[in-house]
Amino acid sequence: MTNANIINLFTNAAAEHSTQIALIRNEEQISYGELQQQVYDSAAYYRKQGIGKGDKVLVFVPMSIDLYRIVLALFHIGACPVFLDEWVNRERLKACCRHIPCEALIAGRKVLWASLLVRELRQIPIRLAAQKRSKRTQAFDAVQVNEDDTALITFTTGSTGTPKAANRTHGFLHAQFNELRPMLDNAFNPSLITLPIVVLINLALGKATILPPKGFKVKDTTTTQLLADAARQHAAETLVLSPALLNEVATRLANDTPTTQRIRSILTGGGAMFPEQAMRIQEVFSTTEALVVYGSTEAEPISHIAVSQLAKATADEVYQRGLPVGMPVASIQVAVVPYTNEPIAPQDEAAWKALQLPQGQVGEIAVAGAHVLRGYVNNPEAEQATKVNVAGTTWHRTGDAGTIDNTGQLHLYGRCTETLYLNGNAHYPMLVAYAFRMMTGTRQAALLMHRDRLTLVVAPKQPIDEARLQPALEQLGLATATIVYLDHIPTDPRHATKTDTEALRVLLG
Repeated sequence: MTNANIINLFTNAAAEHSTQIALIRNEEQISYGELQQQVYDSAAYYRKQGIGKGDKVLVFVPMSIDLYRIVLALFHIGACPVFLDEWVNRERLKACCRHIPCEALIAGRKVLWASLLVRELRQIPIRLAAQKRSKRTQAFDAVQVNEDDTALITFTTGSTGTPKAANRTHGFLHAQFNELRPMLDNAFNPSLITLPIVVLINLALGKATILPPKGFKVKDTTTTQLLADAARQHAAETLVLSPALLNEVATRLANDTPTTQRIRSILTGGGAMFPEQAMRIQEVFSTTEALVVYGSTEAEPISHIAVSQLAKATADEVYQRGLPVGMPVASIQVAVVPYTNEPIAPQDEAAWKALQLPQGQVGEIAVAGAHVLRGYVNNPEAEQATKVNVAGTTWHRTGDAGTIDNTGQLHLYGRCTETLYLNGNAHYPMLVAYAFRMMTGTRQAALLMHRDRLTLVVAPKQPIDEARLQPALEQLGLATATIVYLDHIPTDPRHATKTDTEALRVLLG
């Protein structure tokens, strides 16, 4: 029987590229051969400590060489790493631990000491320091697993309600690797990458990855200078960053021609990129092939668009027809269906086809395919709300509002749940905020209903010239909106790209 263990992709790459650099962080680097040996050493150590096939292991380690050594070692023995983001707050941490009981915790020494103060972490039976591993272990075969066995558990970014723990099986990770491989196969070495799952794919391809340096924090834009410095110091030829981080790095490298000319490929995803950002990327990285990927935790990629194509879209086109995100990838099925906050009952093929909206009509984007997540761990409510069984095929409801045009391209309008209906008209906050920024020259804008009032939040805290403000409000149908000025509009903690509406409501009081 074929072993579906995802670790085999790395093992094969390490055998072929043993002397080549695998990972770089600050002044530290490790070759594929050295990393493979450390994976064997760590896997042997974890097995001796009682971790085995199917065990869930909470990994609370920053994005580092140690993190990937640990994750690969757990794959090797058939265990399942459970990821929590570094920025998760204490209450969310406790909720996630209750939701996914783990057999082991692997963390830095400071976190292990601090975990004694959190009952949910104290109750984990096996607690190991991230630095620990055996020495000079002989190579041994990876544990046999099936495609449907869980390989990795990650959480979506929601901060309230029951945690949504994505069940990434070995089969799912293989399918995702096959989809993203063509985009990374042509990338040039080395690649500066801040998206954790892409690092795993790069390792499976035998390529060199520059990891975010110590001190870098997604939410702290002042630390993006560290990313720019890392790109310069380690001669990066590829960038894989979220749109917000890419924009910041472009600004910091704008006058560094040797570095920008050396960067020959860019891949960005994790949030929306708009035409003016695309134009900026073209301006700074003039000789670079750049691609914007649309997807989510549950389905990555769904589609992609060249930065050069996105840059041609006008602000009016985006506002009127949605943000273009390109053609769906060949192996995915895409449908646009009427949005409802109720579950959609199982369908046969004919009923599902009849439910789909015609080209050009806005609805909820739904997708199906081998690299589309089939379910969540211990959360039937989330599965019922986001999955549709169509004649035995699982379709995922993305929660994104969008359309398919007459050429088959996807256009995004924002999140379905954030759509505002005023006087019989739908207003899509993502598009309204973008159009308002373009009309008034503001850096950030967000539209929401707050305390039953239509509220337009603008940053920075600087009044807009009335000659520009009033025409913009009237053209966008926002004449009755209350305008609030803030120093900064909070963004999502994972990619710093989307407006964090919950955090914004807290700021507004």
